[in-house]
Amino acid sequence: MAVQAAVASDSPGDYVELLDRVMHASRSERPADVTAAARMLQQQPRSPQSERHIALFLGLRLWQEGHRESAIREFERVTRHPEYDTAFGIASHLIGAYRHDRGDDEGALPFLQQSIAALDATGDARGLHLALTTLGRTLRDFAAASELGRADSFTDAPQSEVLDLYEEALDALERAVLIAEEGLAEGLTALVPLVELAVTYRRMGAMEMAVATVEQSLDSLVESDPHSTWALTVAASLYREQGNDRAAGDAIDRAVALAKRSGTASLDLARALNVLATIERKTPTSRDAAVRHAAESVAMGRQLHNNRHTSQALHTYALALLGRGQEDDIQSARPALDEAEKLLFGLGDKRGLNMVRRTRKGFLRKFS
Repeated sequence: MAVQAAVASDSPGDYVELLDRVMHASRSERPADVTAAARMLQQQPRSPQSERHIALFLGLRLWQEGHRESAIREFERVTRHPEYDTAFGIASHLIGAYRHDRGDDEGALPFLQQSIAALDATGDARGLHLALTTLGRTLRDFAAASELGRADSFTDAPQSEVLDLYEEALDALERAVLIAEEGLAEGLTALVPLVELAVTYRRMGAMEMAVATVEQSLDSLVESDPHSTWALTVAASLYREQGNDRAAGDAIDRAVALAKRSGTASLDLARALNVLATIERKTPTSRDAAVRHAAESVAMGRQLHNNRHTSQALHTYALALLGRGQEDDIQSARPALDEAEKLLFGLGDKRGLNMVRRTRKGFLRKFS
């Protein structure tokens, strides 16, 4: 009925109602409604409005199924002619998220900013919460990459510009937290933006603020939240950097236990094991455990066909092997770094590539 009403009137209001129904269904028990709406629209007389929504629904279906590159082509059709409505906001957000995931933070920012402008204009608080969180994460990572560029070449972004990027990241994430705390983001809590805030403070060197913020997120943590294992994993990393090994161990043990209890948390468990290995490799008596847990994390990444996680876990595995320093370990570390670099190159992840290449330089200096 919503499809028929939208086609009959061809008015933005009816397409907004259709989109609201489809997005609500995709978040609950009827993800197939996305596909059904696209097919029904394709059978009706075409108009510029219906073409945009066909592209959006097809893109959402492809995105749900993991066909991200094909999805992006559909979303680009939606954004080709700027109309600052919900469809434009959703498509722009997902293009920005995709570019950020591939390490193209600078290319992601314009899409995220136009997404927020559109979602702000339409009063879509839930979409705004999500887009602000992605914008904050992207600004932070862009600032960190710019900071690294300055350290490497002394010619990239001046420190004032880097600080401005961090401040913009904090502003975006704090606004996302506020939207959630006011109960405006349907079905969403402040957990994710709070944890992203903690990571941002850590990148800025404000460790006390980072720990306080992640603890704020854990105070209201609900174990059924799909992001709970990730939040505990980040907390463990921050405690480890602070030198609080007991708190780090408690958090990661809780994260691993939580992930194992959930039948859908395999990636969370893989990430938790990766962080556990990172903690263990710093302690001489735990280096065997670090190699074992990193290897388990790599194996889970491969089983899940998640090249991003597999590349990160391979890097941790190589570091754990090099830290243990036995002759066989040194021989095994090189192919692990080679594979990580190959995967990261395929993903277009510039940050990850720089990290692996720095490790390789250190490896060559130490063991050649």
